[in-house]
Amino acid sequence: MLIYPSLSTRVLRTFACTQIGKVYVLRFDRSVECYTFKWYGFSVGAIGALFIFVLGIPVLFYYLMWR
Repeated sequence: MLIYPSLSTRVLRTFACTQIGKVYVLRFDRSVECYTFKWYGFSVGAIGALFIFVLGIPVLFYYLMWR
């Protein structure tokens, strides 16, 4: 449970894009341009981690407590 907040933050940072001029880049890693092939590769992994960790862990604990 101690790693959950930092893991959730890192997964959600993949979708935090900001515009600099005409280019969108990740807010926390400006070397990665958003909405490119590289970013889509990262986002596929982040969506998987989102369902498994960010949503899956609370749902699992809710199910275990309800049961």
